[in-house]
Amino acid sequence: AGAGASAVLNLDVSDTCLADGQRNAALNHIEIETVRYDAIPAMRMFAGVAISQDRRGGGQSKAPTVRGSTPTLTPKKLKPRRFSVVVLDPPTFAKGAFVVDIVRDYNSLLKPALLALEEGGAI
Repeated sequence: AGAGASAVLNLDVSDTCLADGQRNAALNHIEIETVRYDAIPAMRMFAGVAISQDRRGGGQSKAPTVRGSTPTLTPKKLKPRRFSVVVLDPPTFAKGAFVVDIVRDYNSLLKPALLALEEGGAI
């Protein structure tokens, strides 16, 4: 937003990372929307692509938590939307309590991220 974005969405499965983002935004006098959700199904929903089984083998990911200037919501599904810029953070994405095949899973994230871009957008 500091570079001229009209809106910023911070997507992460970690409450700690989302809280850090909120603090940084507040320090910079920027309002952001935060979404707590697993990146792969979230990007697929934003791109309007069907969600497959959770990659950890435990079924669908838990419902997202959306925070912003409005009260906390827990929608069953995120609505498709387009972005002018998508920033992916694979090192954070690769950490976790389960084994990640970074090549396979990163591609699973990259394709829907590309599909969620506006024409002329950038990753």
